[in-house]
Amino acid sequence: KAGKGAVVVAGSAFMNDYDLTLPVSNANGKVSENLMKLVNPAKITAIADVQAAEEGMSFTIEGVVTSNASGYDKDTAFFDCIYLQDATAGINAFPVAGSFKIGDLVRITGTTSSYQGERQISVETIELISEGHTVEPRAITAAELNDGSVLGSLVTLSGTVESFDYANGLVQTIMVRDAGGNVGRVFIDGYITTGYDVEKLSVGAEITATGLASYDDSFDGPAPRIRIRDRKDVLCKTVMKFTDVPEDSWYYTPVLWALENHVTEGISDTLFGSDMNCNRAQAVTFLWAAAGKPEPTVTEHPFTDVPKGSFCEKAVLWAVEKGITAGTDATHFSPKADCNRATIVTFLYKALGSPAVSAAENPFVDIPAESWCTTPVLWAAENGITSGTDATHFAPALICNRAQMVTFLYSAYKH
Repeated sequence: KAGKGAVVVAGSAFMNDYDLTLPVSNANGKVSENLMKLVNPAKITAIADVQAAEEGMSFTIEGVVTSNASGYDKDTAFFDCIYLQDATAGINAFPVAGSFKIGDLVRITGTTSSYQGERQISVETIELISEGHTVEPRAITAAELNDGSVLGSLVTLSGTVESFDYANGLVQTIMVRDAGGNVGRVFIDGYITTGYDVEKLSVGAEITATGLASYDDSFDGPAPRIRIRDRKDVLCKTVMKFTDVPEDSWYYTPVLWALENHVTEGISDTLFGSDMNCNRAQAVTFLWAAAGKPEPTVTEHPFTDVPKGSFCEKAVLWAVEKGITAGTDATHFSPKADCNRATIVTFLYKALGSPAVSAAENPFVDIPAESWCTTPVLWAAENGITSGTDATHFAPALICNRAQMVTFLYSAYKH
């Protein structure tokens, strides 16, 4: 009767010596295997005890999988291993084949070992028990990551971006300073979700990174790290660093967008120069940066007033190559000349490939029908980049400041 004990019956289930050899595939063997499990159940050890044990010790553990196996999804899987976690701790398990996935409850028998300084369990057998379990990441400090107390567990670290670097064109290492002033390392293996990268990453940005507390003493820097399963698990939010851009200003969002997209770093670490006139060198540099800073294919320009190695040289080369501007005459670009509204929208219109304009009427009395800027102005008005200074005036000669320039860019690129 259920719950009142167990009865083991020996007899016809065992037909020969072959049936006593485990594992076996026939029906009698399955009965034998079940009987062995009943009379000699596995002893499950807490993962925290496995983390603390000596090398080469044999254990059986159970835990919920916190990283996919490559047989399930190689884009979000670590090489030949998974992480799993119980109520006490987490650990890396290697080698693991098959289609084990996040949320699976598994039982593993193996021996303790280490790789690059990180404790792991070397897998002898692995068995799926059930599916659909949830492990919530634990919010930690950089100090907890660095002291190894959460090694193997699913964790989240928040703070600001101290620095970052790339490998093969993708973000690999991010150093995060937490609220306590301590720095932790976030690491992304080069084969993880290579179809996209971390968004809005910049020095000083607010960051929240979720992954597995790991360790790699082969790294030229701090060995403790958070190992990221998916680049989307690293969330960044740009912080407005310019004191001359109030949160309630009409240009706050465009300037923040420009920071996020590396269009500008301002005129200093703390000033954007919102009210400063935007000159021709700044205008083409803004446009070039918004386009992703493409490398010009031409290497020479005719302008004697654009020195080699100047901050705007590549932007000027790109602008000339794209037909955005030919300079103010054959040998001068006039980089310090202020840009008016007509010039800015014309530059922007040409930078975006001179798109078609469908506006049937020109509402602006100060823009002649045959003016050099008529089509760009109509395009800008039609696409909400600017509506003019009032219903019937565009004010083409009005000088643009840096806040207006960035707002034009934001409106065009976010359209």
